[in-house]
Amino acid sequence: MKNKVCIMLLLVLTFILCSCANVQDSFSISSDNKITETFTIAYEKAATDAGLKELGLGSYDEIQKLPVKTIDGTEYYIEEEANTYTAAEFEKTYADVLANKNKFYAYFTDINEDLSLAGADEMVSYIDFISFGVTLPSAIVKTNGTKDGDKTATWKYTMNELKGIKNLEMYAYTANDPGNVSADRQTVIKKLKAAMATPTPKPDKKAPVIKGVKNNKKYKKKATVYVKDNVKIKKVTVNGKKVKLTKVKKGKYKGYYKFTVKKKGKKKKYIKYKIIATDTSGNKKKVTIKIK
Repeated sequence: MKNKVCIMLLLVLTFILCSCANVQDSFSISSDNKITETFTIAYEKAATDAGLKELGLGSYDEIQKLPVKTIDGTEYYIEEEANTYTAAEFEKTYADVLANKNKFYAYFTDINEDLSLAGADEMVSYIDFISFGVTLPSAIVKTNGTKDGDKTATWKYTMNELKGIKNLEMYAYTANDPGNVSADRQTVIKKLKAAMATPTPKPDKKAPVIKGVKNNKKYKKKATVYVKDNVKIKKVTVNGKKVKLTKVKKGKYKGYYKFTVKKKGKKKKYIKYKIIATDTSGNKKKVTIKIK
């Protein structure tokens, strides 16, 4: 992660030009060091609808399908994505963050440069604020953020405030960690230098594989589906609903994940089931089957 703030701004650029947005990146850490990151963008509904109408996109499905939530009396379209990491996975993913059950430390460098690259001057009028948050499994005793209860710390910035910051440092420690900010800063700086020296891996453009069924083929009563990806499967949905996957440990499809699609309802006609497998890079494989 070169810089989380820059990435967040680039993600919202296409939508904020017709609305006001609030952006939040929050981390929840469990007692067994599982780290769940939830990235949320809240678009003010009235401003978004008005902007889309003005652009002639009043029925733009991708926005209208987003859930709506009322915050402080104002309706917002909510776009949210959550990912859970083990401590090892998180360590490899984010060079500028240290996180475990006892502490959260983040050090984002060259904020001004990255905001400029992301078009910050144009975004000032559209983004109300960007906020970060962390929730630890026990009480936070030391932080440079705002405590929200005993276990949560938050940091909230307007675009103008961020533009005035070169390096952004955020930390929260429990009583089980001495809270050595200087030492953690040096650790992160070393990690960042090492990450910058490592060649950037080529992006994964390979879609998942679906076996056991064929597109547009008809099946009776049920069908067993096998999926696999060259990196990692993120989720599989059937008609929009996420399914539970079971890893195959032996046989022809060893290493694949399997699930069964069963016909629902008593109607004798064939029912269509759309299967979509998505990997962690966003690549998708789609197969549609019919079951009678």
